[in-house]
Amino acid sequence: RADAPFLYFNQMLNTKFNVVMYSFIETLNQNGYTPQLTINSNRYLTAGVYDEQLLIDDINSLRSQGIPVIASIGGANGHVELNTVAQKNEFVEGVKAIIDLYKFDGVDLDFEMNSMNFGAGALTDFSYSGISEIDPDDNSLKYPKLKFIVDAFKELKDYYGPNFIMTCAPETAYVQTGYDTFLDDRGSFLAVLHNLRDELDLIMVQLYNSGTQFGLDDKLYAQGTPDFLVAMSDMLLTGFETAGPGINFPALPASKIMVAIPACNKAAQMASYIPPTETIKALDYLRFGTDFTGRNYTLRNGAHPDLRGVMTWSVNWDAAANCASAYEFSTSYFDYFNATASVDENT
Repeated sequence: RADAPFLYFNQMLNTKFNVVMYSFIETLNQNGYTPQLTINSNRYLTAGVYDEQLLIDDINSLRSQGIPVIASIGGANGHVELNTVAQKNEFVEGVKAIIDLYKFDGVDLDFEMNSMNFGAGALTDFSYSGISEIDPDDNSLKYPKLKFIVDAFKELKDYYGPNFIMTCAPETAYVQTGYDTFLDDRGSFLAVLHNLRDELDLIMVQLYNSGTQFGLDDKLYAQGTPDFLVAMSDMLLTGFETAGPGINFPALPASKIMVAIPACNKAAQMASYIPPTETIKALDYLRFGTDFTGRNYTLRNGAHPDLRGVMTWSVNWDAAANCASAYEFSTSYFDYFNATASVDENT
């Protein structure tokens, strides 16, 4: 959006963000499997020609100060769809080439829209053997798009090792919605989450642009409220059974869960922005069990003091003075976690 300012990475050095994502790696002509980095090339020119070294140096301005920069794959225009082994291999090698050139510290899975149609509606099991099932009629994979996405990111994590940061930022439609509606796309990312739960370091379901969603108490919760943040987070922290056919999705560790919210009202749609004062009510309840006035949702298994933190779209919106006070998001949550985090949580 034109009213969210462009920021060079070196302009983020004095912000409070401690992990920054580059958005996005998309695919060539949206073919689904040939990665390419989207570049604001008019910002990185030498003699009128794109100079990749300028972008590399800009990214390194953060990395050299100990702030990881990871590449987010997907977004609204970044269609990803791997139907064959050859497409999976081209995707993996292409992502490696981008990572190696720009020295990214990891990748983020931010698949949207058709990228999330994994044909998952016929699944009866989220296990790796379940997504690898063979159709006896023609000896083909029943769920190739699921299996090859999982395989691709397992290969990337294995190739770069445990210090390679892997995160995901799915929308609620592809995760929590699976509790009441499970289709080829609705709830489809649960199978990916389950199979990459060991590889993923941070799980950041977008708790905005979502509409109302059912919690584990079978009540509807409206976005932009503390109850919504608590109820949606608790689904991941507790685990749940999907709507028919009723597949078990086990709980995820709190140390991997981020509460993902927009930086300000213009950064989101459908009244899904929630101000820091209200979000902190949800965080205090999630982390410490501290009650708040008007609470309707009750945590199933008590507080989770090792809940990891918050994520936002985006650092650019946070810098926009016409959206909220400049850097309201990063300053507010830095101050909050700085005052309440243990030594271990700060590492």
